Amino acid sequence: MTNYSIDSSIRRKIIVILFVISLLLFIPMNSILTTVYNLIIMLLPSTANFFNLLSEIGISVSAVSLLSVFAMLYFIFCKFVWKMKPVAKFTGVPNLNGDWQGTLVSSHINPETNKKTVLDMTMVIIQDWNSISIRSTFPESSSYSKTASLHTNEQKGIVLGFSYRNDSMNVDIDSREFSGYNELTYKNDTLEGIYFTNRNNGTHGTIKLKKIKKESEK
Repeated sequence: MTNYSIDSSIRRKIIVILFVISLLLFIPMNSILTTVYNLIIMLLPSTANFFNLLSEIGISVSAVSLLSVFAMLYFIFCKFVWKMKPVAKFTGVPNLNGDWQGTLVSSHINPETNKKTVLDMTMVIIQDWNSISIRSTFPESSSYSKTASLHTNEQKGIVLGFSYRNDSMNVDIDSREFSGYNELTYKNDTLEGIYFTNRNNGTHGTIKLKKIKKESEK
């Protein structure tokens, strides 16, 4: 997976919000932890030496730091909370996780039909709050994302842009490896847009995909 950029300040806002929540939770969490610690010591006095040993090596079991509270909240948010619909609506960052299926129409002319090449394709997206992986599969090749970005303030909608590297399984072609870029607009569980590559003299075309399997269905 690779980190992806967002064309807004939402990530900074989320950090501030989580820090404020950490401050609010810090005191009550310490109070609860101290109560539990004292109760264990009272019921199991033999554990005191073990807790003292942990304390000597810098591990406190009777208190929690503000940084650790924030780190816990941030981890939970990055892995789970950001995908919740109310949160996604607030942040403007869509949950693209899942399997996508559709077609690619290329400017490359098929010598057998003398028409543009049309390929079936599937795409698998794995995403969390900070990183994303995009893997596309075609009849004779596959590609994987190298860099990615989300443009949430475009007039036409949310746009996923990513560069990729394609590896062909066809040993008879000249350009078995090439790079390219996709720019796909997300709307109603569809991804639709354009692509171009540096293959041969450069090819380009259109892509249209529909989500066929959501993350919760896997």
